Parts: sequence; C-alpha cells; structure tokens
Amino acid sequence: MNASALRAALDALPVGFALFDADGRLAASNARLADLKLFPKRLLKQGTAMSALRAIDAGLQRRVSRPRELQLPKGVTLRVTTSRVPPGHLLVTYEDITAQKRAETELGRARAEANEALERQTATAEILKVISSSPADIQPVLDAVAENAARLCQATDAIIQLKEGDRLRWVAHYGNIPNLPRDSTRTITREIVTGRAVLEGRQIHVHDLQAESVDYPL
Repeated sequence: MNASALRAALDALPVGFALFDADGRLAASNARLADLKLFPKRLLKQGTAMSALRAIDAGLQRRVSRPRELQLPKGVTLRVTTSRVPPGHLLVTYEDITAQKRAETELGRARAEANEALERQTATAEILKVISSSPADIQPVLDAVAENAARLCQATDAIIQLKEGDRLRWVAHYGNIPNLPRDSTRTITREIVTGRAVLEGRQIHVHDLQAESVDYPL
C-alpha cells in the first residue's frame, strides 16, 4: 500500500486520532479529528506539542489513561481513549458518541415513564380494592388515596382536605409529620398553600415552606 492510499484509509476512519511521539509531540492525525472541530487546524500539524492541545483538552496526558468522555458545545459528546503504540508512541482516539448518549437518555426516559405508569396502575388497583372491600365506608378509601398519593409523589407526607363552603376540612392524612386532627377545619385563605390553591384554581409547589413564611405565614 502506497502512502497516499494509507493516508486515504486513515482519513476515512470513523474516529479521529492523534499520534504523539515519545517526546510528546504530534506525529500524525487524520481528517476525522479535524472534522470534529475540537482542535484548530493550525495545531494539527506534525511537531505540535501535546501541551498546546492540552489547553483545549485538559485530559490529555503522556501516559495511557482510562477512557473518558469529553463534552463539546451544542451537546456533542466524544469518547476519548488512549493506547501505547511501539516504539513509545501514544495513540489518542476521539469518537463522537452523541447519538449513543441521546439514545441512552431516551431509553432512560422511556423506562422512567413506563415505571411511572405502572406505579399509577398499581395505586389505582389498590384504591379500587379498598373501595370494593368497604363500599359503605369512605374513610379507608381516603386513607388509601393519601398513602398512594405520597408514594407516587415520592413524598413522606400527604393530606386530603375537603372544601366545605369557605372552609377546608381535614379528612385523611398519611405520614409522620404532626398535623391537625381529622375533621378539623380551617378558613380558606391565601395565607396557606391549600387555601391559595383552591382560590386560584391551580397547583402550587413550594420548595421550602419555612423559607416562604412571608407568603404563607400560617
């Protein structure tokens, strides 16, 4: 194989590579490495010191290291691998694995959605089971709804309140956080989270209730 054919074969590789000599200087690279636009083309020439490329890829070392991932702008991810090549050269390869990472993300999202759907189905089945076992008593049903709501929301505590005129009545509670006794009532006001949710007709999420004491003093 002549030199031009070898160069064409190296440039056609799906991964970019940089070959460093024993002194840590660039001995060879291919077109794919330039196409990745990781390093400026002016640096991809024989004799460039590894330190100059390290200013861009801080993980470059003069020894073999574990495979790593390198994040580029616009969500591009490269897998970087190193190996020793006789006589004392270091081969560094850069592979674009963006599509693979996106596929893994989508697969993870699909699994999470499937698990969430299964949890909802399980919760619904448990509530229906309670309803069928106590058709004349609504309290076990409310308790089951509170418990399953806490589990679905990954919460440690859940309360169900019933709107009665201008007041809210506590009808079910799950968890260990101290709360008002069952059947206690409270005036609907914007100074409590549930009251504001009722008045505004929307979901309200408060990350830290103690930190929001100005808006919710009660």
